[in-house]
Amino acid sequence: MSPRTRRFLAPSLVALCLAFTVTGEPQAGLLSGATGLISGVLSTLTQVVNGLVGAVLTKGAWTARIPAGAFNGTATITMTTSPSDPALCQFELSPASLNSFAKPVTLTAKVPFGISLASARIEWYNPQTQSWETVPGSAVNAQTGTVSAPVWHFSTYRVGGRSGW
Repeated sequence: MSPRTRRFLAPSLVALCLAFTVTGEPQAGLLSGATGLISGVLSTLTQVVNGLVGAVLTKGAWTARIPAGAFNGTATITMTTSPSDPALCQFELSPASLNSFAKPVTLTAKVPFGISLASARIEWYNPQTQSWETVPGSAVNAQTGTVSAPVWHFSTYRVGGRSGW
C-alpha cells in the first residue's frame, strides 16, 4: 500500500478505532457499519495493460486514455479515487520503470460542482516540491463539463480551479 493510499485510509481507520473504543467491544451492527465505512473510503480499479496496444480506464469521475505505444511491455495500472473527494485520483503503474510514457496519456475528469468551468484544470502533486502544479495543455470541454490534459507519467492528479459558477 502506497503512502498516499494510507493517507486516504487514515481518517476512517481512526473513526473505526474510536467507535470500538467508545463501545468497549464490537457489536454486529457496528462492525458491519464500520466495514461499509472502510469500503466507502476508497474505490480502486486495477487492470493489466499492454502498452503497445493501449487501453481506456475509467473510475469514478476519471478516465485515462492510454494510446497504443505509450510504453513497452505489460504493466498493472491502478486508479484510486475517494467518494469524499471525486476531484482527486491517484494513478500507479507497476513496474515503476515503465512510468514514463513515449506518447502522452490523456486524463479526463468531470469538473466537480463548485469549480468554475472557465478556470478548471488538471493538476498533479509534485512530491519533490510538495505542491500542486498545473499540467500544461489542460483544456475544458464546456459541453461535457470535463477537463482533460496530456500526462507523461502517472502520479496523483486533481481537478483544480477557482470556486464559482
